[in-house]
Amino acid sequence: MNQAVFQNLLRKHQDRVFSHAYYFLRNREDAEDVAQEVFVKLWNHGNSVDENKAHAWLMRVTHNQCIDCYRRRIRIRYSGDAAVDGFHETSAARLDTSADPESEIELSETQQALLEAMERLPTTTRSLLLMHYFEDLPLERIGEIMGMSTNAVKVAIHRGRKSLKGMLEKQHSDLIGERIS
Repeated sequence: MNQAVFQNLLRKHQDRVFSHAYYFLRNREDAEDVAQEVFVKLWNHGNSVDENKAHAWLMRVTHNQCIDCYRRRIRIRYSGDAAVDGFHETSAARLDTSADPESEIELSETQQALLEAMERLPTTTRSLLLMHYFEDLPLERIGEIMGMSTNAVKVAIHRGRKSLKGMLEKQHSDLIGERIS
């Protein structure tokens, strides 16, 4: 791949690739690793990527790399290897912004509940919601990235919202029940 074209694509898309990976994985180091892997793949496959469709290609590769990273995390967590498992943060630690001194984001209780619920969604649904609500991508672009029709994206986002609502309502009722008891 031409280095100037690569540098231009890197500059143009690196923030979006990292942001998607960070919101998906909620771990800075994993998101950085995913972003690096995505751009290495771009460099290696750059000649076959249409520059006009590079955004869709990058986001699709980012989505796939996030899924791979998430699966590795799950395998490690359930492998019983405490030394390796200790390297990966638990959900509670990932939510604790003080664990990441570079992070200045303070999450409200509602935001934390939303992120925890999103983590329980299927990976594709989570990516669709992230792209639509956090990255503000149009439905047509999301469909292009995910290889889905616009209507399929709409339906999946609707179902994802409904699932999130159910999870949050259940969590909210459980919290209220705990406080009353």
